[in-house]
Amino acid sequence: MIRIPSIPPLVGKVNAPKINTNQNIKTIFISIASYRDPDLVNTVRNAYENAAFKNRLFFSIVSQAAPQEHPDLSFIPEEQLRYEKISWQESQGACWAREIASRRIEHDYYLQIDSHSRFIPNWDKVVLENYVMCEKHWGSDIAFTMHPRGFRRNHETGEENFYDFGKKPLVGFMGWKEGESMPWPIWYDVEYSKYGYEAYFLCANSLFCDAKIIKAIPYDHQLYFIGEEPTLALRFYTRGVKLINPSFHYMWHAYNDEYRTDKRRLHWDDNPDWDNMNGHSYNRAAKILTGDMSLGVYGIGSKELYDQFQEKSGITLHDKREHIIGHYKV
Repeated sequence: MIRIPSIPPLVGKVNAPKINTNQNIKTIFISIASYRDPDLVNTVRNAYENAAFKNRLFFSIVSQAAPQEHPDLSFIPEEQLRYEKISWQESQGACWAREIASRRIEHDYYLQIDSHSRFIPNWDKVVLENYVMCEKHWGSDIAFTMHPRGFRRNHETGEENFYDFGKKPLVGFMGWKEGESMPWPIWYDVEYSKYGYEAYFLCANSLFCDAKIIKAIPYDHQLYFIGEEPTLALRFYTRGVKLINPSFHYMWHAYNDEYRTDKRRLHWDDNPDWDNMNGHSYNRAAKILTGDMSLGVYGIGSKELYDQFQEKSGITLHDKREHIIGHYKV
């Protein structure tokens, strides 16, 4: 039997986001869901210290770890931090944790990143200025999403190496890869454009948008991990939100295999029931990806825009249910 994950209430001390009444001061809600990641503290510190306007940031952190693994984040002012500590044994997957982190947003903008990220100096100023400019250009609600450049960290020495410098901007499309049952991003090099490019894939490790968008299109806690990005891309697009791959660079992400497997546990390493959770997730994702409108806010928003997405991106989705669910068919 497939078990549907539950959502726990926020526990412990919860800081209410401080709202700045000055309408010219725009604030950013930063959502980070971390699973037993020793780099969480470095990510939070780097985002905070590299911000041009530190007092405009609010961090919503969900740390899924053992008691001794939750890092000390007291360098963030108390009124700018909501820190939810959950035992890794209670965790039910990435999307489950992201949904908790993205609750009760009372700020102007929403930024979602992974717990192993780095930022350029003044990243917040750069992103906000470009976002406002691109909103006017594209003439609709937009979400910045991109494939960040990479970095590696040696957790013994603390040395960090950043790469992909000088690389051309990328634009992402949703596509099928041989041997895969879920759509994946296909990336193409493009020339620099000050307004970026409309994309047809969403990267959950780099998502920036007006907060009203994520409030209207909330995270689906019933998804596990695989399928998170293509379903969210469709849910955004079919509600009139353009996905924009910006040409400017403002962050890095740790991709390397050594860091991912040797330096921190993954949920499916620890939870013997993960395949059951994954099965439920694949069946749910298949509904969304094939255009099912029965899931309300968690499904697609418009059949017309769903068909348009397939036409403009060049991917066929509507008849792929059996392909997606594979051996998870119920």
